[in-house]
Amino acid sequence: MKLSIVLALLSGLVPAVAVASDPKINDNHPSIIYSTVGDEGTGPTWFMSYTTDSTPKDYMNDEHYSNFTTTPVFQIDGAAAVVNFTGTGITWLGKMGPNFGIATYSVDGGPPEVFDGYHSTLIAQHRNVVVSNLANGSHSLKIGVTPFKNASSSDYYQVIDAFNITGSPLPLYQGTVAGYNSPELSFSGPWTCGTSSSDYSGGHCWSDAANASISWTFTGSLIEVFGRPDAEDGIFKVLIDGTEVGQVDGHYGAPDIDQLNGYGLFQAKVAPGTHTIQLVNTGMGDSAALGTFTQIDMFVAFP
Repeated sequence: MKLSIVLALLSGLVPAVAVASDPKINDNHPSIIYSTVGDEGTGPTWFMSYTTDSTPKDYMNDEHYSNFTTTPVFQIDGAAAVVNFTGTGITWLGKMGPNFGIATYSVDGGPPEVFDGYHSTLIAQHRNVVVSNLANGSHSLKIGVTPFKNASSSDYYQVIDAFNITGSPLPLYQGTVAGYNSPELSFSGPWTCGTSSSDYSGGHCWSDAANASISWTFTGSLIEVFGRPDAEDGIFKVLIDGTEVGQVDGHYGAPDIDQLNGYGLFQAKVAPGTHTIQLVNTGMGDSAALGTFTQIDMFVAFP
């Protein structure tokens, strides 16, 4: 991911902008899952602002904004949001301005790409990213704040104002959710689970034991995992139907103060049907991690 950011900065490339004519959903729509502040964090990872008296104006006169990011940088940079939808395309409506940084975005858990939000003047309801020509079905768009910016920018802000969807939004209640205390979850090895109001499912489960795993059998075509990145988190493998499909480095920030919760750790498309996803603690962490924990809040599947 970091290489793609550097290459984009060097080349001066910005994702192409296209015009979308589909109805908007506002930034507070229940299909958007924002990362949350941790139990010991210093403030929300996303703020909501109302802009009735400002110019230029936001859609519906409100927005979510964030500059929540940190260094050192590994796989997880900072605040993120995942919007789920069914259809063939989506457009992120945000802002550009003199204090905006570089965001990452990915579709269905694919390779992240970058959007440079810097502009010498403030632009509202800007078509930051346009995704089109997807196969008709359930999809996710993940947007992340990073500690990278144009040399002329004064900060790292990103704004989520609205989305145009060529199709329909998918709020959580239209999917299947297995939270930390779901009887459908299967555990192998030592795990501890506890409650927390900052977790989407009301709690989370954690383990730092190599080969400890957590599994869920679901029916759908889009699968997602949400958890708690932290300074003490390590790397876990993701297997679907017994085949490894990726690894996630859960390390975020320092010191160990649980700043970032409700984060979309993993998203993927699968063939429609019944599958089993398994997360396996590798017992390893990156060079700056303070531990090897895996911390999971909830699994989500959409048809």
